[in-house]
Amino acid sequence: MNTIKPLALSLLRLDGGTQSRSEINQQTVNEYTEAMEEGSIFPPVKVFHDSNYYYLVDGFHRYFAHKNLNKSSIEAEIIIGTQREAIIYSFSVNHLHGLRPTNADKRKTANIMLEDFEWS
Repeated sequence: MNTIKPLALSLLRLDGGTQSRSEINQQTVNEYTEAMEEGSIFPPVKVFHDSNYYYLVDGFHRYFAHKNLNKSSIEAEIIIGTQREAIIYSFSVNHLHGLRPTNADKRKTANIMLEDFEWS
């Protein structure tokens, strides 16, 4: 069962290959920041925990909006799994919510999959 709880932003790993986007959309971060300032509640980010690290897999724009607001923590849904599982999971997010994947995002995902021995 997944757990939802606040996690310190400093605990989240953004360097684990789990960002499926080609780049962060700063306009979206700014819009999320403004909405949060006005009291909007966003869903928890999703992270994979491998008993050592918390890999952010869904919610990078929300993460950066929290950073803009100088918040120290963020509500997170914690999924137990490996970094590799986190990477493959990250390919499936954002198709039904948030900023839709761009063609560059889709190309990045396809290239990662093709370059991996098991996934290709």
